[in-house]
Amino acid sequence: MRCILRRLGSGGDELQVTDERGLERELRRLEGSCFVALCVQGIARMVGDDPEQVMECVRQEALRGTRELEAILLPRVQGG
Repeated sequence: MRCILRRLGSGGDELQVTDERGLERELRRLEGSCFVALCVQGIARMVGDDPEQVMECVRQEALRGTRELEAILLPRVQGG
């Protein structure tokens, strides 16, 4: 499955195209620093910040026959 990784930030959107394995690696690297929303066919839903939970949703989409999804990384706001 083709996974588009979109990282939102102050410098604008950053895009990376990868597969499920590449997505999982990136999520583990960023663990806890961002929330993830998955977008399939224009419909986005917030999944959370746990890589295991995100990848479970990705696997479910693969089982449904989804060929492409977008993972939108939303950075956590620091401070408060």
